[in-house]
Amino acid sequence: MSNSVKRYLEEIAGRMEYPEKTKKAILKELSLLIGEYCSERPDASIEDLYREFGNPSDYSEAFWDRKEYSDVLERVRKKTRLLTLLAAGLIILAVAAIITAVILIVKAHTPVIVSSVRIAAVLKDVL
Repeated sequence: MSNSVKRYLEEIAGRMEYPEKTKKAILKELSLLIGEYCSERPDASIEDLYREFGNPSDYSEAFWDRKEYSDVLERVRKKTRLLTLLAAGLIILAVAAIITAVILIVKAHTPVIVSSVRIAAVLKDVL
């Protein structure tokens, strides 16, 4: 493999923002295609590779523009929003439960003051 080919593939690999498995598969396929091209043109320069196979930035942009990727990204965003809403709801419920528990504990420990007049009135009604 010539220095031009190595440099070209390194440039592409450096710009790819694909999952690692996808990146390796693309680079392997591209390497085979470039190998065939260079076997017919052993003196191919990196500029020749740019003309024949495209600018390395094209590979990165092509992935981001793909419809399938956009669909996957949209599903991930929806799932993230749903999980965020669910987490927010759980936090609100937890705070409400804590506040309720504190109120009940405070009420349970508040002394009840009953005057003797009130006790006499209750006993009079009962008796």
